[in-house]
Amino acid sequence: MESEIRIAYLHSLGIKPAQVERLEASCRDGWQAAELLGVDQDQIADFTLFWMSHRPFGVLHNPDRAPRLRRMQQWFGRLVRPMSPQDIAVVCHSPSARLPWNSGDYQFPILMDRHLLDVALVWFSLGDNQHWMALTPENLLWVTASYVVDVSDGHWITDSAAALDPDRS
Repeated sequence: MESEIRIAYLHSLGIKPAQVERLEASCRDGWQAAELLGVDQDQIADFTLFWMSHRPFGVLHNPDRAPRLRRMQQWFGRLVRPMSPQDIAVVCHSPSARLPWNSGDYQFPILMDRHLLDVALVWFSLGDNQHWMALTPENLLWVTASYVVDVSDGHWITDSAAALDPDRS
């Protein structure tokens, strides 16, 4: 039911998912999801939630390009720590991390690894690791209002629109 609400929300924004898949069983992680979906692992977006001091934020990243705490602490100049499962349940109203994009969801900043912009479609869980959706990277960036960063190299791309069109001045 929750996945249908999220898809309806996308439709209300004029965004049609490229594909929606329901896996036979909930998968453990992004690597298993790629295998079950039959897609390249670079197309999977994991979502990791953190605390920056007392404020939540999320990072969309490839399973192989997990964000590093020390680097994020250098970026922000504050204490950054991963959320506990109990924190995730409170912040996301769900036992698993999910993207906040319904009006009833608690909104928080999201960082998106720039390498997700290099694939044709990005697959991500709708919250239960059984329902998966594919969007173009541009649509995912738009609907999540993410800030584009290079998670592995530690460089901010401050203008997210420039990440989509490098010729933009």
